[in-house]
Amino acid sequence: MDSIVVKFGGSVLTNGEMIGKMAEMVKNEASKGKKMVVVVSALKNSTDNLISLAKQTSPKISVKDLDLIVSLGEQVTARLTYAALASIGVKTVLIEPSSNKWPIITDENFGNANPLMDECRKVVEREIKPLLDSGFTPIVCGFIGKTRRGEITTLGRGGSDVTAVVLANCLGSREVVLVKDVEGFYSADPRKVQNARLLKEVDVDEADLLTSSGAKVVSRKALRYLSDNVKIRVIGFNNGSLTSGGTLIKGGTLKLQLTLYSKPVFMVTVVGDKLNERGVIDLITEKIEGEKGKILAVVGEEKAAIFYVDGQASRILRKLHGLIASEEIGKAVSILDEIAFISLKGNELETTPGVIHRCVSPLAKEKINLYGLFTIHSSIKLFVQWDLREKAFSILKEEFKVT
Repeated sequence: MDSIVVKFGGSVLTNGEMIGKMAEMVKNEASKGKKMVVVVSALKNSTDNLISLAKQTSPKISVKDLDLIVSLGEQVTARLTYAALASIGVKTVLIEPSSNKWPIITDENFGNANPLMDECRKVVEREIKPLLDSGFTPIVCGFIGKTRRGEITTLGRGGSDVTAVVLANCLGSREVVLVKDVEGFYSADPRKVQNARLLKEVDVDEADLLTSSGAKVVSRKALRYLSDNVKIRVIGFNNGSLTSGGTLIKGGTLKLQLTLYSKPVFMVTVVGDKLNERGVIDLITEKIEGEKGKILAVVGEEKAAIFYVDGQASRILRKLHGLIASEEIGKAVSILDEIAFISLKGNELETTPGVIHRCVSPLAKEKINLYGLFTIHSSIKLFVQWDLREKAFSILKEEFKVT
């Protein structure tokens, strides 16, 4: 469907004047015949204020009851937005959780609910698409969900981003536009680094890594609901256009992926008491890469540095031995070859308790030894004996239900 979903964040919706400006931006796109769904967050600080007030009133309030209270923030903004759009002639309709057109159906994980995509898609097909085809611009409360039993849930911090992406996925929209108080992703935090440059484009893996490292530009949870054909555009409120500028996130879905590296790799260990000195690791790295070795992972200890490498093991061993002998940066170097590299990647793996145990335990039961295990954000790297690679891969594939 040739449509877009536009989400306005609470950080830019600070008062009635800003809601009026938002309405003009929406009208400008609607006047071009754009099919558009507008998702709105609660006004700035209102969610925190509601949480604080609820806990002051009821210190032992349940998460379920708290959801019911904090959901009011988005409903207030949605009603104000509806009034602003209607007053300037935009053909619009308000969609709140009480509406029979409500599209975000979730599980019962109150406080951080997860959309049930099949259920959401049915409602969107039945209720939202006909509105767009009839020329309406629907206003949908962000952050809020509703269970099959009709109970109010919330989607967690950044939940309005999730709402927007889920709707775009279900609609088959080409783009989600997230309007925020930042222009997009930068090469570094512009508040901390001078001359940080705006990135015009990142792929979904890069966006996930940046977000998990503290770049609070887009909700990581929202990235889980991207479909292959939907892109996310992050723009600032003063961008001037809803369909250009900012940072474009491309690259499809963040599904759980299990991959087996196609070639055997080797583990090279350099031992010595000078490995922590400045520049020593760089020298070793340069020597490996100078011999066309591809470094897959590195781990350092006080008296050892271990590199997992794809390359010519014997040649790299000779070069590294020559390096430590001439530069006196280590005492010895050894190589263990015929190792297999298996990678498990998926959004929010690192926040799921027990993932490492689920990797190690079934392999240990089958007496498969690990020659290395490393985690970085939502990626787990494992190294096992080459001859046991297929068995290890099958075990992990079954454990994590990877298709």
